[in-house]
Amino acid sequence: MDKMLYLGMTGARHTALAQATNANNLANVSTTGFRADFNSLFSQQIEGPGHATRTNALSGDDGIDLTPGAIQHTGRSLDIAMGGDGWFVVQDESGREAYSRRGDLNLTANGQLVLGSGESLLGEGGPIAVPEHRSLSIGGDGSVSIVPLGQGPETQVVIDRIRMVTLDNNQIVKGEDGLIRQR
Repeated sequence: MDKMLYLGMTGARHTALAQATNANNLANVSTTGFRADFNSLFSQQIEGPGHATRTNALSGDDGIDLTPGAIQHTGRSLDIAMGGDGWFVVQDESGREAYSRRGDLNLTANGQLVLGSGESLLGEGGPIAVPEHRSLSIGGDGSVSIVPLGQGPETQVVIDRIRMVTLDNNQIVKGEDGLIRQR
């Protein structure tokens, strides 16, 4: 009898984990750049003495929905989007490189260009720092340009270029912070 209860609880536990993943996916459906998670469950027959009908519920490989979302026009000059399979390179909380498709950018009080979730956006020279400026624009190639204070639009200066990469979809994992990393 104990084995039957164990098998039933194993299945219930994996089903609860799958429900938690589904709830998280639904709660974040409108979060900018969010990538949904997938869980798979399968049964495996228990070998050995006893009834041949005994099976265990097991979790399969978890996955990430890598389908690009629809581009939304927000009217904000710091909102950017990337088509295709590219990823923005960001710096995670521990200072390591991670990847995101989130394009709701902000400028901090000290001029750091960050994602809406707070991670620093990386350029070719590291975290992108924007000096005081009259206007800021981001080009289709990722170039970050400013018109310096007291200057006219003809003096536009490129300060950095947003780093963008293409990843091998078979070699990526999603962290607890929602950022993508290479295995």
